[in-house]
Amino acid sequence: MVICPPVRPERITKFLKPYVLKMHFTNKYVLAQVIHSPTATVASAASSQEKALRSSMESTRDVAAAGKIGKILGERLLLKDIPAVSAFLKRDQKYHGKVKAVIDSLREAGKSDGVCKSPGGRFPPFASEGKPPRKVSKGPKDLTLCRLFRKKTCCDVAQTHLALLSVRRLAVTGEASQECLQLWELLECSICDPHVGVQPGPPLICDSLCDRIYKACSNAYFSMDVLAPCGASDFVCGSLSEWTSNGTELCRAAGFSVQSSHDVEETSCYGGKASLDTIADSWRTSQSGVPQKPESSEVWEDFQQWVREMPFSERVSWAVGGMVLTAGLLFASKRKSHSQRQKEAAIQRTARKLESKTNQRSPVARGNRKGFGK
Repeated sequence: MVICPPVRPERITKFLKPYVLKMHFTNKYVLAQVIHSPTATVASAASSQEKALRSSMESTRDVAAAGKIGKILGERLLLKDIPAVSAFLKRDQKYHGKVKAVIDSLREAGKSDGVCKSPGGRFPPFASEGKPPRKVSKGPKDLTLCRLFRKKTCCDVAQTHLALLSVRRLAVTGEASQECLQLWELLECSICDPHVGVQPGPPLICDSLCDRIYKACSNAYFSMDVLAPCGASDFVCGSLSEWTSNGTELCRAAGFSVQSSHDVEETSCYGGKASLDTIADSWRTSQSGVPQKPESSEVWEDFQQWVREMPFSERVSWAVGGMVLTAGLLFASKRKSHSQRQKEAAIQRTARKLESKTNQRSPVARGNRKGFGK
């Protein structure tokens, strides 16, 4: 009697089939790639030949190196929202040794319950505690900042409103430069990143981002109870360079955790190259569907042309800058608020009334009225 193997459900096959894990081992290095089969493109890859990894690995070809490569590849897949892959083994490959190390470490890296976990500290708790990141709809409950993460985030108004107040204080009383404002907003929006929101503890920031913020904001004014932009009610404020001496101290004093970007697991921190690439891709996707007003279309086209002509490093900086993260508030600094327009309209009405009364009381106006009566 022949017993047929169980048939895998078709929906699972379709779910796993697009992304295929392929491994290649030599006497010098370990390479693992995930291929997107429909387009025949490399979705993500990791290799022990990478310059950033070679210095931190004792060997680039043994089982331990294969395990590290599998873990790094798993973290990169999570950053790109690829939840599962299927493994393709060559004829000479079996599930043991280096192959087993890559697959097991890749599986462990993907083992995450994927639910929102409140970071604690100065950050307010998530309303979606214990639930997976969700999409935030437009309207009264929309995010007031960090709208780039609107499609998938643990944040709500409670988190983004405090971040908005922090950026506003830095702009009004902190005397910060435009670059400082953009980078500080990027830091405050880290809590809304879906990959950060599912990790326990304060947001984990790459030290490279902290160093950039320190360099751009060293002359801005902060208060030091918990490092925050100086506000109107703060009695003691000083420049950032007086409170801290480097970027790592800055981020830790502001309530964040810091990880060295030279570590093997550099993809797990916020603000690294992989994280910035993901943010830049999300920005380009979100901007493709942003409607523009007719009167601002020419300005928008000029801005797009200017961005296209930027060097790559500056383009990434803009992609993570404050004007971009607010996703739709590009011309906010040029638009007047509703209350300001109401005040100006009231002033204009009062001026017209005073002018009409002055004309009525003037001798010329009285003479005109007498002549008209005759």
